[in-house]
Amino acid sequence: MSSRNFYKTSLSLAAITVGGITMGGLTALPAQAGLLVSNITGNNVLEYDEITGDFIRTFIPTGSGGLTNPNGLLLAPNGNVLVSSWGNGSVQEYDGKTGAFVRTVVSPGSGGLANPIGLFFGRNGNLFVNSFGTNSILEYNSTTGGFLGTFIGPDSGGLSRPVTSIFGPNGNLFVSSFGNGSVLEYDGLTGAFLGDFVPSGSGGLNLAEAITFGPNGNLFVNSSGSSAFSDRVGLSAVLEYDGNTGAFLRTVVPPGSGGLSSPTGLLFNPDGKLLVSSFTTANVLEYDGTTGEFVKTFISPGSGGLVNPTQILLIPTSVPEPNSAFGIVVLGIIGSVWVLKRNQKIMKIPVSGSIHNQ
Repeated sequence: MSSRNFYKTSLSLAAITVGGITMGGLTALPAQAGLLVSNITGNNVLEYDEITGDFIRTFIPTGSGGLTNPNGLLLAPNGNVLVSSWGNGSVQEYDGKTGAFVRTVVSPGSGGLANPIGLFFGRNGNLFVNSFGTNSILEYNSTTGGFLGTFIGPDSGGLSRPVTSIFGPNGNLFVSSFGNGSVLEYDGLTGAFLGDFVPSGSGGLNLAEAITFGPNGNLFVNSSGSSAFSDRVGLSAVLEYDGNTGAFLRTVVPPGSGGLSSPTGLLFNPDGKLLVSSFTTANVLEYDGTTGEFVKTFISPGSGGLVNPTQILLIPTSVPEPNSAFGIVVLGIIGSVWVLKRNQKIMKIPVSGSIHNQ
């Protein structure tokens, strides 16, 4: 099924009513969106205007709720934000509008969790966490946070330091394997290994960071050039692969374009532009989503105290925005939030499948 048809199909699914007036199975709510960036060395999460890139506020203050080295960001069905706390091996929940600490969802080290990064909701509604430090993906009860088991075992299929996990149009789970520069495919229900979707080093892939399926249905992968967690040194760029076969297609964003250095977070915005967080230059860059040409520095270096950005997430927010007309729909099963933006475009904010959103 193509990505376009996949998104169309998701629109026909039953809506989860979270407030407002339900019409024709869809729930219309007043809403707008903000861009969250996890600031891993600043121990906080920052919010920026999703249109201009201007700093809005510190969404989650430094160390709130015990947050240590925030990394992965995930929008929960209840509208709150889950954050993986890399430094202490836990997952925290924060109010989706105020950023106030709500609770510790996954306690430090639960189930052997170490250095968590990517977060996603499975098709059974449970919470799954990429355990970077143990080369595995762990499953938790999304309500209680209780450990349920190891979904993908250590080194399954050669998995090495998983970063981002996303569901593809075929329902399978695709995982970026940072340690060996590959993207692996697993059964979305059982976690069984299916194969190397993007083989190690394909197209120059060095350290696989964030991954996402683009509007054209292809897979986009951040390749980081170097890291303290690996001896590998190589390409620092954004690469594109065939969404059906995994074959390398092209280098979308070449090394150094716009000052790119060690790309981490990756996101297509509602206008089809590609936003990439540049870890070592402390900024977020914008590229043409089709050609890969550099457009502008979307978030300036150090803006709002940004030091080392990792993951990027779009969320509904209560921050006032002029000349706005908004509506929001939260869909079940696929788990997405659709926001009617002021430019009259429909924006999809994923609830399940991360990351990185990551």
